[in-house]
Amino acid sequence: MAIQPPTFVAAYGPGAYSSATTLTTSVTADSGDVLVLVATSGDANRTISTPTGGSGVNWTPREQVGPIEHYGRAVVWTSSVPSSHTFTVSMTAAGGNPGDNNVSFKVLRFRNSDGIGASAKANDMWLPTLGVPTTQENSALVVATTDWNALPGSSRAWNTAAGPVTEVYYYSGASQTDYFGVYPNVGALGTKTTGLVAPTGQQWSMVAVEVLGTTAPSVALSGSGSLALSSALPHVNTTIPVGAAGSLALLGSPATSGSVSLSGSGPLDIAHVSSGYFGSPNPLTFSGVGALTLDDPNAKPVYMWNGETWRSPDVWVWNGRAWLPIRANDIHIY
Repeated sequence: MAIQPPTFVAAYGPGAYSSATTLTTSVTADSGDVLVLVATSGDANRTISTPTGGSGVNWTPREQVGPIEHYGRAVVWTSSVPSSHTFTVSMTAAGGNPGDNNVSFKVLRFRNSDGIGASAKANDMWLPTLGVPTTQENSALVVATTDWNALPGSSRAWNTAAGPVTEVYYYSGASQTDYFGVYPNVGALGTKTTGLVAPTGQQWSMVAVEVLGTTAPSVALSGSGSLALSSALPHVNTTIPVGAAGSLALLGSPATSGSVSLSGSGPLDIAHVSSGYFGSPNPLTFSGVGALTLDDPNAKPVYMWNGETWRSPDVWVWNGRAWLPIRANDIHIY
């Protein structure tokens, strides 16, 4: 079935802290939402604790870059939300040089998601580029990258090979430049290239995580229509109901041994009856509202009078049974 992409709802968080050791933000989420928390620091030795807060919200670490000398630290956690509420997310930052190195973080909220798929991390020089091997079509990707060289990002341009990007955070300071973004829908299954194509010359650390979409619900069809039994028909020995207004057409050659009923409004046509005989002791009955047509263009009339049946001499006999074609309006009862 088709996979619908998740819905990116909002990003929470104050952004950068110059020397704070306690990092907090208020988050409002609904039951079933998926949260992604990304955090970066220009100092690889500055640790960032696992987030806390929220009823039943348990953060799972996905990726971390650092500590690596001359590169910043980048981390990502995820959690589902079991019940709708507003709560405070808290973390602590320690070590490194807090006077010169900020910590940036955001909590991203998604709806209509079946959970988390792949994740990836990398660090290198020049342009931040990271391939994410998605596990499902139409997923979203969250990426966070920090530049230890702290190049100004005024000329920044996102890599859109995986699709359009929604930038949710940008910070440029003396010791780091941070870029957070969401690819809302990266389309078909495969490895998706994410990151930036400008500015060049960065010394970057980057993390990314896949937020899965959800399976589209099945669609039920109801209303009026027609039911046709064609080609090789089964032996009819019970009632065939049609529960909606429409038509029931028996286009083949059923051997009728019971009643055929139409429970909705519409016509019931038996166009060709060639099973050998048609009639007593198992008569065809019509219990619905509509028209019953018994028609054979080569048939001869049948007359009934005083309890006896009179018919034309054109009666065919085969395999020990008599076959008498019946034509519409040619049954006369006296």
